[in-house]
Amino acid sequence: MSFFKTLKRKIIDEVKENSFTLNHLSPTQYNLFDSYQKLDPGCYFYIFSSSEEAEKYYEAHQQTPHDDDRKCLLLPGLDHSLYSGHLSSERVVIERFMTLCDIANYDTRHSKSPLLTVCTIESLSWWCPSRSFILDKQLNLEVSDIVAPQILRERLGAMGYQNSTTTEEPGTFSSRGEIFDIFPINYEQPVRLNYFDDMIEEIFPIDLKTNQSIKDHCIEKVNISISPLHFISPNYSTHFLESLPHFGPSQKNKYDHKKEILSKVNEGILFENYPIYLPLFFKEKYSILDYAEENEFNFVFFSLKNIQESNVSHFEQLQLDYDFTQSDASNDLILPELDYFYDEKILDRLMSKNFLNLEEFNVSRDLTEDKRSLDFSSLSLNQFLKEKYTPSVGKEIFLKNFFSGLKEKFDSKGQIVFVYTHNSAKDQFLNYLDVFGINFLGSRISYLEAPLAESFYYETDEVLFLAESTLFANKVRKVAKQKKVDFDLFAEQLATMKVGDYVIHSDHGVGKYLGLESLDISGTPSDYLIIEYAGNDKVYVPVYKMDLIQKHASDEVNVKLENLRTNKFKNVKNKARESAKKLAFDLLKLQAKRVSSESFAFSKPDETFIDFEMDFPFEETADQQVAIQRVLEDMQKKSPMDHLVCGDVGFGKTEVAMRAAFKAVVDNKQVAILVPTTILALQHYNTFAKRFKNFPVEIEFISRLKTAKECTEIFKKVEEGKIDILIGTHKILSDKIKYKDLGLVVVDEEQRFGVNHKEKLKMLKASVDFLTLSATPLPRTLQLGFLGLK
Repeated sequence: MSFFKTLKRKIIDEVKENSFTLNHLSPTQYNLFDSYQKLDPGCYFYIFSSSEEAEKYYEAHQQTPHDDDRKCLLLPGLDHSLYSGHLSSERVVIERFMTLCDIANYDTRHSKSPLLTVCTIESLSWWCPSRSFILDKQLNLEVSDIVAPQILRERLGAMGYQNSTTTEEPGTFSSRGEIFDIFPINYEQPVRLNYFDDMIEEIFPIDLKTNQSIKDHCIEKVNISISPLHFISPNYSTHFLESLPHFGPSQKNKYDHKKEILSKVNEGILFENYPIYLPLFFKEKYSILDYAEENEFNFVFFSLKNIQESNVSHFEQLQLDYDFTQSDASNDLILPELDYFYDEKILDRLMSKNFLNLEEFNVSRDLTEDKRSLDFSSLSLNQFLKEKYTPSVGKEIFLKNFFSGLKEKFDSKGQIVFVYTHNSAKDQFLNYLDVFGINFLGSRISYLEAPLAESFYYETDEVLFLAESTLFANKVRKVAKQKKVDFDLFAEQLATMKVGDYVIHSDHGVGKYLGLESLDISGTPSDYLIIEYAGNDKVYVPVYKMDLIQKHASDEVNVKLENLRTNKFKNVKNKARESAKKLAFDLLKLQAKRVSSESFAFSKPDETFIDFEMDFPFEETADQQVAIQRVLEDMQKKSPMDHLVCGDVGFGKTEVAMRAAFKAVVDNKQVAILVPTTILALQHYNTFAKRFKNFPVEIEFISRLKTAKECTEIFKKVEEGKIDILIGTHKILSDKIKYKDLGLVVVDEEQRFGVNHKEKLKMLKASVDFLTLSATPLPRTLQLGFLGLK
């Protein structure tokens, strides 16, 4: 884009000399600009007025591709008043130190890629350890280094790292035989050291989901930075003691609280709310600005006006809260004045340097001394297309008008950049180009995978940046996309088993796991798992027969051990086997009936279904997508579907059901949604009504909240086929309801229905597609799902 290239040159030239302001440029628009430019190596700070804005930009930046190998960090602040009494998050302190370590290790002269730090003015103003302190306290480990595990444990402990059974959190380590796991503060994932005697033989990163080494990515060197817990030790208690104010007998609460904290610090023990006290352990006060020499940092303000207001408001509130704690005798906070924690002059120091200021709206030119600024002149989509952009007229008419407007505006000149975050949005946009006849634009349409809040048109270059939210639902990212991970669940379970846990042996029943022991039997040494039973009887299981054992419960519960001298466990197994055999024959009969029955085969998803899919306002999780795909595939078969969707509350089971319901309605079939309670029926009705509001689908619900007259009217409409989706309690199983053409039954929490209701459902399953939703399914139902029978 010529505009972005011109703008970049203009900014670089201006900022070199002094500060510079860009008006009418929103953070999301700047994020687009940022994706078109290749930053020179250096340390960049993107400064916001609030943590919400900073986190939003950080997430957007992470989703946007860039040409350079930049690393983007988030520097969190306390985000609440020091003197409010709120407990601070230990996680925030860890994340803050991770960022500080990265900045301290960044070499502004020799690095080949840029380092970006997204922060707030509050998070930037916190005092921190000096850069030299962080660098001097680092521990470097390389392949072939000789350092005994015991020595390494002591060194890590002295650096503030905690010994743990797992390394799921930064600042922890775990040692098991010849394996030593560490989660360095300055790393995004833990690492595993494989030892040969006292020598580090190999180093690998660890997959946090599986706790397994990533063998195809060997590491030669690990640079471990200190943990913030390093300061909670007697070595730093002197300065901490000097920093705390003194209290007399009249302030007993504060005096007792101080005494308690000092006692724990002298013993090296964490005390309550320790994160906010950390600056008091630093002998000298340092700002992040002190981490580099003059002009080695680059600063971008996202609205200097808002940042100034936020900074003033923040320190005024802090001062008020501090004054209140001093006058309140019952308060036990023992924190000293503001200057022990914050660099109150941080904004003045920043404004004395060269910076770029971005203002979404026009502001007074008095903010900067040089008064130099440039207006980013753009039009909203409404201003650009005028009467062609009227989304309130209904989706079909809106799309027709919208694309005819694009055809008219870009008939002979101009460019369109479609900005998307979901591939399905891009695919549907390409389909719209064909349907509405504007694919003749060809090379003048380009695509960018990045977040964009709303579309805008830049007149100077005649470029329309078209956000996917203009045409489709503005999807909200709920969770990061997860890579599919295949691992052995059995092996994973055994890896978590510890001495004292209860296990089940397939032949002997429940026993207590006592650990591994190496035995020499018949001249062949081998490892055995030891399991204790009632009467101190023991069973030794060779490791190659580990498949006979399964973890039953942790050592925290009280479980009765089986007696090896009785046949009780054998009898229980025989009884279970007979019950399973009976159940198997019942299932076989039902399955045979289902297979021999022929049900309606639904059609493949069409454009209408894709529109409904795109109208979902959230991003589907990986598991949601798999569930939806499998349900739709089974609905297209000629045999009745029987699917179980299992997931906790809030994980998106209902959306799977709504996709299946919409597919059924599109193929002129009726859908029955069966729920266990009246309240749930009403909740589902409201949810379905909201989700289907842009589509011509008739939805109704029936429960005890409906009068007899209303129920009779609904029964009549169902029989005539005027109701597409009926939601209700067990009443919808009544013989009074005659469906015109029922194609799908969705059951929410099957285990909460009675025996008679389940028998009625069983009869329906032989001819109609069935979808069961459950957060807590029956063990039998869940097992059928695991076996692939459901």
